[in-house]
Amino acid sequence: LGSIRRFSSFLFNNLRVMGRMSKSRFLLLYGSQTGQAKAIAEEIHENSETNGFISELHCLSETERKFDITREPCVVIIVSTTGEGDAPETASKFFRRIRKRTLPTDHLSHLNYALLGLGDTNYTNFCNCPKNLEKAIKKLGAQPFHRTAFADDAVGLEVEADPWMEELWVSLKNYFQKISNEPRIAREDPPVTCSINETTQNGISDEPSKNLNQTPSTVVETSVDSGAATMDRAKNIESNVETGDLKTPQEVMAQVARSGSVADDSESEDCPSLVKSSPPLSTVNLSAPALPVEYLSVEYHQTDECNVDKLPVQNGYAFPSCDSPVYDVDIAAARQLTTADAVKKTLHIELDIKEASGMSYQPGDSFSVVCPNDSEEVSRLIDRLGLTSLADCPYRLTLKAGSTKKSTALPAYIPEHATVRYVLTNCIDIRTIARKAFLRMLAHYTTDPVEQRRLLELCSRQGSADFAKYIREPELILYDLLQAFPSCTPTINRLFEMMPRLQPRPYSACSSNLAHPGQLHFAFNIVEVPLLSHRSRRTGVCTGWLDNLTTSLQTTTHSDESAEDVGRLSIAENNTKVKIFKRPSSKFHLPSDPSTPILLIGPGTGLAPFIGFLSHRDQQRTEGTLFGESALFYGCRNEEKDYLYRQELDNFVSSGTLTRLFVSFSRDEPSTPDQPRVKYVQDNIAINWETVGRMLVDDSVCVYVCGDARNMAKDVNAALIAAIQKYKDWSQGESTGFVIKMRSERRYLEDVWT
Repeated sequence: LGSIRRFSSFLFNNLRVMGRMSKSRFLLLYGSQTGQAKAIAEEIHENSETNGFISELHCLSETERKFDITREPCVVIIVSTTGEGDAPETASKFFRRIRKRTLPTDHLSHLNYALLGLGDTNYTNFCNCPKNLEKAIKKLGAQPFHRTAFADDAVGLEVEADPWMEELWVSLKNYFQKISNEPRIAREDPPVTCSINETTQNGISDEPSKNLNQTPSTVVETSVDSGAATMDRAKNIESNVETGDLKTPQEVMAQVARSGSVADDSESEDCPSLVKSSPPLSTVNLSAPALPVEYLSVEYHQTDECNVDKLPVQNGYAFPSCDSPVYDVDIAAARQLTTADAVKKTLHIELDIKEASGMSYQPGDSFSVVCPNDSEEVSRLIDRLGLTSLADCPYRLTLKAGSTKKSTALPAYIPEHATVRYVLTNCIDIRTIARKAFLRMLAHYTTDPVEQRRLLELCSRQGSADFAKYIREPELILYDLLQAFPSCTPTINRLFEMMPRLQPRPYSACSSNLAHPGQLHFAFNIVEVPLLSHRSRRTGVCTGWLDNLTTSLQTTTHSDESAEDVGRLSIAENNTKVKIFKRPSSKFHLPSDPSTPILLIGPGTGLAPFIGFLSHRDQQRTEGTLFGESALFYGCRNEEKDYLYRQELDNFVSSGTLTRLFVSFSRDEPSTPDQPRVKYVQDNIAINWETVGRMLVDDSVCVYVCGDARNMAKDVNAALIAAIQKYKDWSQGESTGFVIKMRSERRYLEDVWT
C-alpha cells in the first residue's frame, strides 16, 4: 500500500510538472479585497481555452499550497489596492514571501509576467500595491511579456482593463511562439473571446469558436424572420453571426417595426439615450463579450421548512477587513445634527457595546455595519422578475449539471437552503453598477430584438462611450435597466452568479473609549441619489436603512432635551440592534507623545473622528496630561443649518483642549464687506498660511485629513504645499518634497472616501 501511495504521489507530481511545461499553459493569480480583481481573473480564465490557452486560476493567498511561483515560467496577475495603498488581505502572505531580503536577485529570473493593477486616483497612493508587487518581482529578475496596466475605478475599471485583456491574448501567443522559436504573430492579429456561429434548438449557441484567426469577442449581426415569434427574433441577434448573408441592423429595425415589436420610446428619434443609439453605433457589427457560462441551479421546494431568521449572516462567510466577531449591539441613541432645511441630513448614532468584548478601539479606528438592502426595493425587484409567488418559498442551490464553467463552486456567502427574498435582502448587492459582462447576460434574456441589440451595443467594444455615458456615469443598477428594457427578465440563478456580495459599510468612530466607556459613536450623511432619466430615486443602502431604523429615536441638536437625556431614555425604551465588527486598526491615531502638535482638517462629516480625538484628549486633560498645540480647520455649508458638533467644539476651545478653531461656510456671505470670503477649509489654510507653515515646518506637527477624496483632500494637499512655500520662501518642488517626506514619516495621515 505504501508503494502504491508513493507511486501515485510521484505520478501526480510529474503530471503537474508536465502541465507546467505545456506549450500554452499559464498561471493566473488574483488578489482581491471586494471581488473586482477576482471577477476579472475569472473572466480571463473562462476565455483562455477559447483563445487556445490553458490557465490555472488561484488566489494569491494559496501561495505554496496550490501554486509555487518559483516553478512557474508564465504568470498573469490581477491585484487591487486597499486602505492607504495596502495589499488586499488575500495577497499579504504572497507579498511577505517575495519581499524577503534573503532572496537572491535571480530568484524569479525564469518568470515572465503580465500585471493588471486596480486602484482609484481619488486616493493618494493610486495602485500602490500592484506597483510595489511589480517592483519586487522585477528586483528578483522577473520580466514582463505584456504591458503593465493600472485600471482606475474613478473613471471605470473597464476603460483600461478591457483593452489590456484583449491585448493579453496576442501577447500570450507571441510569448509562447517565441519560446517555441516559431514566427511571431503580428500585433494586429485580433484576439478571440467568443464567436457565436451556430444555432441550437432554442436559437442560441453559446459554444465558443475554436478558430483563433476569427474576429475578437462576439461579432453580432442581426437577422429576423418576420414570421418568427418575438423570442426567436431576439435570439437570432445572438445566434446569427459571421455567415456573410445576414441583414443589416437597419433592415432588422425596419422589419421588427413592421412586425410591431419596436420598444416604446418617447424620447426624440434623433437623440441617443440609454435605450436608443445613433449611427455609426447603430449600423455596425458588434464585438461583444462572450456570454458568461451558467453554473448554478435554483430549485424550489414548497414543502421544505426554512427559518431564515436563524441563518448566520451571509452564510457565516467571513467579511473582508473583519478583525473581530460580528456583534449584535443596541442602538442607544440617535441625534440629527442638522436642521430640517439643511441640504443634507446628518445623523449621530450611539451604540451600546458593553457586551461586545472584542470591540475595544482607539479614536480614529473604524468599524463596519452589516446592512440589508431596502425591503421595498427588494419587493419591487422580485415583482419585476416575476417571482412574487416564489420569493418566500424555500429553494435548494446546487451546481448546474453539465456546466462548462471552470472551477465552479457555490458562492460562499449565499446559503444553499434559503429563500430568494432572503438572499436579495441580505446577501447580494442589488445596487451594484452594471458591468459589461452583466449587460451581456441581460441581453441573453431579452426577448425584444431592438432592446437586445441596444444592450449588446452598450456592452460592446464599439459602444464603450455609450456605456460610460448611460451606464457608468449615472450609476444605473439592475432595477433601472429592467425598467428601461421591459422585455428583459433574467433568471434568479444568473443574478446569484453575477451580482457581487453585499458589502458592510465602514464608518469612523467619533468617540473615545476613555471618555465614553462601553459606547461607540459615529456620524454620517444620509446619501441621497436623485432621480434622473432611467434612474430611480433612492437613498444610500446603509445610511437610508439606519435613518429608517432610528426614526422613532431621533432627536435634534436644536431640541430642548440634551443628548445625555435622550440616550438614557433610548436605552430604556429601544431594543433596535445592528450587526457590527471591528476593522483592522488603522494608522489614523493620535501621536503616542501627547506633546506633539496636531493639525486637524475635516469639513462636513470629516469632522467625526476628530470629535473622538478631542474627547479623548479632553478626558486626559482632566487627568493632568499636558498637550502640544492643536488646530482644527472645519467647514460646512451654512453656520445655522449644518455646523456639526458646534457645542462640543466650543467646549473644547473653552477648556483649552483645542487651541485654535478655524471655520468656513461655503454658502454664507461674510458678515461685513471687509471680511474675506472663506468658502472652504483650503481657503482658510491659505489665509492662515503663516500659522500653518510654522506648525508644519518648525513644530513637527502631525497632520490629519478626513473627508472627501475626490476634491477636498487634493485641494488641502495643494494648500499645505503653498503655505510651506510662502512661509519658507521655497520652490514648489522643495515644498512638495517636504510634504512627501511628512507622508513617508507618517506625519501626514488621511482618512478619505469617495
